[in-house]
Amino acid sequence: MKVVVFGLIAACAAAMIWLFLQPVCQGGQVVTSAADCARTFSAGICSNAFSQTAAIAARSGPTYTNENECRESWPVCDRREPQGYGPRPSHWCLVEATGGSLARIEPQFNNRRQ
Repeated sequence: MKVVVFGLIAACAAAMIWLFLQPVCQGGQVVTSAADCARTFSAGICSNAFSQTAAIAARSGPTYTNENECRESWPVCDRREPQGYGPRPSHWCLVEATGGSLARIEPQFNNRRQ
């Protein structure tokens, strides 16, 4: 019986470690700004990606009814029409398609207060 219990604990621990070690941006690169993007991707991908960031950030992440509520959990919050307030993405996950275009852009949120 002890072997089964320890085996189950070990399997759960291994699964948690495997999940923890997965990359944040599967198949892409995390960038913080257009200048950071230009070091990794072409100018076309960067201009396309950063022209969409405001619209993507407005509909991504948690939404709070007021700024004070948002600021309790996040260092920087932006107004979202008409929902309320939400955290500002600190990084962006950009994935390049095989043809050299932008396949995916995802906001990354960092709630560490700096």
